[in-house]
Amino acid sequence: MKYPKKVCEFGYIRNIKAYPNATDTFNEIFLNDDAFEELISFIETNSALNGDIDKAFSIYRKSGKQYIQVKNYVGIIETKNKTVIEILPKIYLSNDKDEIKKTKDIFLKMLKELKNSPFISISDADLQTKKDFPMLEIFISSFLIECERLIKYLKLNYIKKSENLKFIKGKIEITNQIKHNSINKSNFFVNYDKYDLNIPQNKLIVSTLYKIINISISHKNISKASKLLKNLPSIETSKNITRDFQLSLNSNRLFKSYEKALNWAEVFLLNKSFTNFSGDSINQAILYPMERIFEDYICSLLKKFTIGNTIKLQDKSYYLVDKHKNKGKFLLKPDAILSKKESLIIFDTKWKLLNSKSNSKNYNIKSADMYQLYAYGKKYSLNSQIEPKLKLIYPKNINFIDKLDNFIYDGDLVLEVIPFDLERNEKEQILSLIH
Repeated sequence: MKYPKKVCEFGYIRNIKAYPNATDTFNEIFLNDDAFEELISFIETNSALNGDIDKAFSIYRKSGKQYIQVKNYVGIIETKNKTVIEILPKIYLSNDKDEIKKTKDIFLKMLKELKNSPFISISDADLQTKKDFPMLEIFISSFLIECERLIKYLKLNYIKKSENLKFIKGKIEITNQIKHNSINKSNFFVNYDKYDLNIPQNKLIVSTLYKIINISISHKNISKASKLLKNLPSIETSKNITRDFQLSLNSNRLFKSYEKALNWAEVFLLNKSFTNFSGDSINQAILYPMERIFEDYICSLLKKFTIGNTIKLQDKSYYLVDKHKNKGKFLLKPDAILSKKESLIIFDTKWKLLNSKSNSKNYNIKSADMYQLYAYGKKYSLNSQIEPKLKLIYPKNINFIDKLDNFIYDGDLVLEVIPFDLERNEKEQILSLIH
């Protein structure tokens, strides 16, 4: 199996042609000329279509040499020549031994908690047995497991068919009857419902299996996908993928069993992530902002380990401005609110590297984040009659190991800025956060 190249957030991607003797590190990788140009083309195409790509990559030129800087979007890109790049988060580790492997393990653990994504269906057992696999192959394997389960219970449904037949079936289409059968009156152009396997859901599954055969670099995954297709010989590929997904979303609850497989199909067929990047110069782009992954991860842990307390995620109870033209304005949406007995804790998360030694630069905390937490505290205090505790959570790093001294706004309104160690016991840290 050809293994992917791995680079961390804010690392660099360069053309090996310009650096013939260079070797890859976690902060810098070198692509062959074809793969590098395909990635440049992908970035430039998307830059012309929308500005979102600028949050993921920047292209620079120095001393006549082009290079790419990765930003804080993480995930997978596969170029047309099947060069796979895994972009991993920059995570502080207690030691650098096996840094890339540990980072990938932590990242996959976090990715499993991402809301509204298929990654939740990746089992811990599957991760354990395939932890040394490329990430793309782990995702493909999870989709294939869903397909193997689904194939035993494939659904049929009525689909509309229009055909020119020797007998009447359903309704005659008058316009087409005149157009096609004005001479040969023994035929009937009819429209009827047929109970068939060729429904949108099945066509999307088949289309995804064909795509997997094209993008996978694992013989085992390719073999599994090919075997599944042999068991589905009568099902066509989707001719209109977007429309078939829309039809699948509107299907009834009898199709609930398709949900996980179709979530994966969206990832592979539409590059469904939190981006809308597109382009013909690459095979696959599955990219997510680390800010969102970290937020969903912490919120999921809060929900999991705070049993017996009331937890609300993305609470939308209040506006900053209560009334403007009889409506609230500027919705306040803290990441999590924990209510217990006579206390209230407001949590917010930020994926950013703080520096506890940089007092003069406010430790790299944004002023906007401080104003935001102050607004949360004041509004929830007014409406609940309880002075909330404010907790702002950042990932632990070498320059931010211990909690900062408390920030006291006014009165009893206090903000704690806390590091979360992605290597340490999750439950222990969450229980510490809620006290």
